[in-house]
Amino acid sequence: MMMTQPAAAKARSSYELWQDTIDASLKDRRWHSHDCDLQRIVAELNRHLSGKGGYFPLDWRIVKAMVWTESGGPNNPAWHNNPMQIGNSGDPGLAALLSGKEGGKSSTPEHSS
Repeated sequence: MMMTQPAAAKARSSYELWQDTIDASLKDRRWHSHDCDLQRIVAELNRHLSGKGGYFPLDWRIVKAMVWTESGGPNNPAWHNNPMQIGNSGDPGLAALLSGKEGGKSSTPEHSS
């Protein structure tokens, strides 16, 4: 009788691995730790920018997806300390936002007139 070797497991694509991460996030409360802050901040931005030419209200869940992507999730230190990554050493994002040279004055409530 001839024994056959089991087929080697097919390597999972990066998309399949991403899907696994999303599925796992539904069972891990850490993935939702920023929800209240994101809802509050997005609501404030929506109030501030409503009625301004061409503005469509943000959905806080889209911003949450950005936080997940930027930080890499709760297993990474950035998730706890700097989830949006703005202001990392060498990243010009925060300076651009606060300088007013790239629309920061009109988009952030504390900098608008």
